[in-house]
Amino acid sequence: MARNLYRFVVAARSAFAFPEGTSLCYESDAPSDIEPVVRIGVSSVWWPVSDTSRLPMVLQIEVDVWADALDEVVQVADEIVIGFIDTLAVCLNAAIDTPQTLAIFDVTPGHRERVMRQYAFEPQYRGLTPVRCEATEIFDPTLRAIYFTRVDAYKVGLAMAHYRAALGFFGASGLIFSFEFLCITAEILAESFVKRELEARSVPFSNKAVKALAKEYGHDPETLKNWRYRLYDEISVRDIFDGDGELFKTVGNASNGFEHGTMTADAIRSVALQTTPLLFRKLRSAFIKLANIDLNLLSTPGSWEPVGFDPVREFIDVTLTGPGETFESFGASPDQAPTLSVTYEYTSVTVNDGHLSVARRVNVRPRVGEDVSVGSLIHTSMNPFNVTGTAKLVEPGDEDEHD
Repeated sequence: MARNLYRFVVAARSAFAFPEGTSLCYESDAPSDIEPVVRIGVSSVWWPVSDTSRLPMVLQIEVDVWADALDEVVQVADEIVIGFIDTLAVCLNAAIDTPQTLAIFDVTPGHRERVMRQYAFEPQYRGLTPVRCEATEIFDPTLRAIYFTRVDAYKVGLAMAHYRAALGFFGASGLIFSFEFLCITAEILAESFVKRELEARSVPFSNKAVKALAKEYGHDPETLKNWRYRLYDEISVRDIFDGDGELFKTVGNASNGFEHGTMTADAIRSVALQTTPLLFRKLRSAFIKLANIDLNLLSTPGSWEPVGFDPVREFIDVTLTGPGETFESFGASPDQAPTLSVTYEYTSVTVNDGHLSVARRVNVRPRVGEDVSVGSLIHTSMNPFNVTGTAKLVEPGDEDEHD
């Protein structure tokens, strides 16, 4: 089967903007079986904010790739774009946020029928993100105990800052950063557990006291140069990783590979994918131990899964059929890509088992050329949350059309 040419478009907030009307474009002339990427283009989208003024809102990145099917593009899109914006951020010395895929199109020359996938987004302040709703009395005792943790309060506070950063990155695109922040959290907490061990012996923390503890654990400072690392690692395995030495080793190798460049991004991401949810559970339990909370007194909070900012990912798949020989001819205007205008009607919002449960209808209005027909509309919501919906193709002039 001949490979098709697909274009996927992503947008990301950025602390840098290209001048309006300018862009960068990189093209490859390598065969598709060697290099799937044909072109990467990047520009800033400037939107009018008044009759006379425009502001740069987002970076828009377009990538053309050869693939056998649209779903195959989804698998490589994040990897290609993340690598590109990492490079862009270094070159520009400006922050670039996690990108969001906007659409994927079949742009193969000569096709009369093309598949198109557009992701559905609402304005950020109204967009759906995972939300946990719980009565205050359920978590209040835990919150107070952790907030007033007495053992090594300064370091525990620093560890919590990294843990919060890990939650902020927790999602498909930022998983590798979430993983690394969790590894830093574990490294900081290791010393806190050493201090807790000394406190249990009524011994103030000092280098002399740590040396004595290391000798007690069989890591004699007189004969071992790395005695401190061995002590901290042993206590980490016991108190943070619940005795799982294999997990500790796997996570440590990947973290060192990330920090020192001894592993590929793919290899680190593979470890992160397998271990990050478990790391969240281990480290949250470690905070609870340091706060001296009786685990038997915990009910729901003890089993909570991490919730990040990863949005509900929805997309609309349609088939476009028309006489045009090029992808751009399917748009409402010459040289314009076809688009789907999406609005929502909410039918219910409830709280079930501590999570929002949302049902809504998606109204889809195509903006395509006069001779282009739209068929086989499919709405998909890919998320771990309780969000369901149906989609309706709205023709111009429909009475229930809402803007």
